[in-house]
Amino acid sequence: MTYPETNYRTELNPRVWQALGAAYPNIYVYDPQNDRYLDIEGNPVTVDDAKVEKYGDRLRNFPLIEEQLDMLYWDQVNGTTVWKDTITKIKSDFPIS
Repeated sequence: MTYPETNYRTELNPRVWQALGAAYPNIYVYDPQNDRYLDIEGNPVTVDDAKVEKYGDRLRNFPLIEEQLDMLYWDQVNGTTVWKDTITKIKSDFPIS
């Protein structure tokens, strides 16, 4: 299962918040009345949409943890490297830096 593409400003699924948190670890909460993100002290955090999308693109392509654990199990049983190959390809196709 993968999460659908979302607008991180209006939808709050776990992968969206994960992307936002990866791009901006200082974000604490979203203020919907003013359409802004705040840090732990209540200060506004300027968010670059392109940066969040970059993280989001990468995260949307990772298999869910349950699927990754299954890959790891079968890699151990079969002596294969499916999990490592999958993660390496995603990191290569969607670099962060």
